[in-house]
Amino acid sequence: MVKTQKKSRQRIAAERMTKVKMLQQRLSSGAVKSDLRSVSEGIHAARALYKQIEVSGMPAKDFWVHIAYLTPDLSVLSTQPFEPGKEAAIQAELSGQGMFCIVVGLVFGLRDWENKHWTLGSRIFLRTPLVNAAFDHWMSTMFDINMEPNKD
Repeated sequence: MVKTQKKSRQRIAAERMTKVKMLQQRLSSGAVKSDLRSVSEGIHAARALYKQIEVSGMPAKDFWVHIAYLTPDLSVLSTQPFEPGKEAAIQAELSGQGMFCIVVGLVFGLRDWENKHWTLGSRIFLRTPLVNAAFDHWMSTMFDINMEPNKD
């Protein structure tokens, strides 16, 4: 009698995923941590994520990385685009005179040519219900899935 192996639901789902979706899953997963990071630590994390995506073979025109931060009153989640080589300008923008922000994570977009849209992902540094809700709101309202992210 020959025993046949049944494929698990996870394996079937993984086989249906595009390469971009698998990359997004891999970049978004990991140990759940919650810590407060400085602007320079946020820039360092963005640089590391950018390099990770670049090493995966994705051309720079097909992805973006933004540093996500909250205003001091915790009312607005904003993002700052990360560009390699412009770290000093980003540092000045986010920590300049009169500017105070709470760096809470990273958001990224990957162009999925197979499905003809962008796939979003995030790495949240500070895990609280308020921050999670802010990320959910940003993901649902600030991005048209078939276009570039809003720069506002």
